[in-house]
Amino acid sequence: MRYDTSGLAAFFAFATLLISVNAGAQDAPLSAPATVRSVLATPDAEIDFAKAKLTFDQLVSPTLDISATLNQLDLAFETVTRMAGPSPSNRAKLTAIRTYIYESGDWNDRRPFQYDMTDPKGQKLSNRLLASYLDTRRGNCITMPILFLILADRMHLPVALSRAPLHFFIKYIDDMTGQTLNLETTSGGYPARDSWIREQMPMTDQAIANGLYLRALTRRETLAAMAAVVVEADLERQRFQEGIEIANIVLEHDPTFAYMLAKRGSAFAAQIETEFVQKYPRPADIPSSLRPRYQVLQERNLSDFAKAEALGWREDQ
Repeated sequence: MRYDTSGLAAFFAFATLLISVNAGAQDAPLSAPATVRSVLATPDAEIDFAKAKLTFDQLVSPTLDISATLNQLDLAFETVTRMAGPSPSNRAKLTAIRTYIYESGDWNDRRPFQYDMTDPKGQKLSNRLLASYLDTRRGNCITMPILFLILADRMHLPVALSRAPLHFFIKYIDDMTGQTLNLETTSGGYPARDSWIREQMPMTDQAIANGLYLRALTRRETLAAMAAVVVEADLERQRFQEGIEIANIVLEHDPTFAYMLAKRGSAFAAQIETEFVQKYPRPADIPSSLRPRYQVLQERNLSDFAKAEALGWREDQ
C-alpha cells in the first residue's frame, strides 16, 4: 500500500455550495464534484481565474463572501491600471503589478504583500484562501502566483501558471524580446532561470520532458490546479469517495498533474485502511464477498502512484 508523502498537507473544512438548479426551483445543494466539473467546463474565452479560485475556496470555507472579495480585486485592478498609465506597454503593466503587490506605498495602504515565512507551504486553511491573502498580505507559493496571475490576466498580459515540485510560479512572454521568462512571485515577481528553480526545487529530467514541471499550463489546466484544494479538503474530512470523484474530474483536464494522482492514490489507501485494515487484522480475514473490492482498491492505489512516478514525480514532491 502506498501513501502520499508529497507535502503541502492541507487541513481544511469542507462544505457544499448552494445554487439554484433552475429558474423557479427551490434552492438545492450542488455537490462539490458537480461544482468543480462545471467550473472546469468553462470555455477558455470565458474563464475568470478570480471567480474560479473563489468558487473553489467557498467549497472549502462556505462563509467566504465571494462578492466582497471580487470587489477587493476590482479595486486592486483599478489601482494597477492607474499606476500603469495611459496606453501602457506590457512592461509598464508588469511593473505596475509588481509595484502594487510588493512595494510599500499609498496604492496598497503601505502594506505590501509578503511571503509568509511562518507557513511557507500554506498548510493552514486561512493561508490557502485568496480572501485571507488579500486581508493579511501574507502569502505562499499558491496564493501569491494566483493573485499575480489574476491581475496580469485582467491586464491582458501573456502569462500562464507553471509548476515546480510543491510550488507554482508565472510564465511571462516578453513581447519586446520574444523570450519566455519565469517570474518568481514569492520573491518580488522578478525573473528566475530554469536552472535556479531546479536548484531550489530539484526535479528529474523525466518530469520536465513529460510536462510535469516548468511548462506553461493551459487556462483549463490552471483551473484544475486551483481545484486541488477541494480534493485536499475531502481527504482531511475523510470524504474519500468524493475526493476521488473530484480528482477524476481534475485529471480529465490535466493527466500530467502527478500531485493529484498521488492524492487520489492516497484516497484509495485511506479507503483500504478504513474499510479493511481497521476491521480485519489479516487479509485472510476479509470476507470473500468483500475481497473483490479490496483488490480493486489495492490495484488503483498502486496504479496511481505508478503513473505519478512514470511522469517523474517523487514521494518528496
